[in-house]
Amino acid sequence: AALGFSPGLSTPHRATATVQRLSKTPGKRAAPSVAPESWGCTLAQYAEAKKLPLEFFQSLGLRDLTYDGAPAIRVPYLSPEGKLDAVRFRVALDAKDRFRWRSGDKTRLYGLWRLDTKAAVVLVEGESDCHTLCHHGINAVGIPGAANWREDRDAPHLGDCERIFVVIEPDQGGKAVLDWIKASSIRDRVWLVSLGEHKDASDLHVDDPNRFKERWAEALTKAEKWSDRQAAQRILKVGEALLRCADLAKSPSILDRFAVDLRSLGLIGEESNAKLLFLALVSRFFKNPISVAVKGPSSGGKSFLVETVLNFFPNSAFYALTAMSEHALAYSNEPL
Repeated sequence: AALGFSPGLSTPHRATATVQRLSKTPGKRAAPSVAPESWGCTLAQYAEAKKLPLEFFQSLGLRDLTYDGAPAIRVPYLSPEGKLDAVRFRVALDAKDRFRWRSGDKTRLYGLWRLDTKAAVVLVEGESDCHTLCHHGINAVGIPGAANWREDRDAPHLGDCERIFVVIEPDQGGKAVLDWIKASSIRDRVWLVSLGEHKDASDLHVDDPNRFKERWAEALTKAEKWSDRQAAQRILKVGEALLRCADLAKSPSILDRFAVDLRSLGLIGEESNAKLLFLALVSRFFKNPISVAVKGPSSGGKSFLVETVLNFFPNSAFYALTAMSEHALAYSNEPL
């Protein structure tokens, strides 16, 4: 039976429980398996590895159990109201494939029941970093996997947080986090935190528990606002682009250069139309972009004209549809 845990209250538990046929992926059921030799993780071992008190983890509702014949840790995911929403199992300390979800559960932010939405918050990857920060009295929530942020589900929980510190780990996970931040509504409130040679908050704590708060505070003073980093990268890209296209940018007639390249691609006799299409596509940067309808007799080369001009633009400049239903625009996610 699922046991609910409320913050600040004593938590009922059984010494052990047997869990089988649970899946790595939420919502999917997996067949029973034989635990690999690398499996096996007790709460005491986890506490020792993270250099945090066993009693602290117990106060958060973590418990020992048996998973496919090996010891594992049950990690409850509670709602902001303290209701049990999901359970994740840690089946190993260091193995790459060390987590399983309870069948039918879905990913969500960890630590919501402890979140103070009126204060600055730290967003980290995984429960262990969240445990470390919470132990030091730092307001934090965790994403169970760098790419598991879901805007509609997670962003509302941070809607009132004026400053959101996001730890960027020096690996593919860190890149995944930067990718979703770019498209998230929280991005203008995000400050990026780097821990230097340390992978994450847990690693920083384990390296020297007594100096953690001092080193963490120093890392926050060096945090970079996401919007400032984007602006700096944009300026850098503009400079690099200008160096690459300086000759073209200084040309007295870019459209004439364009016409020469058109002929090399086999487009003959359509220079005026091609130039108009070129300018229309450039107008995507304007407040009121230009619209164009290309008309002509069947098999007269309209598609070839448009496709040839599009070859001079990046894929991000247009959204191509070769056919569509009368409902396509209503249901498309592309901005009009």
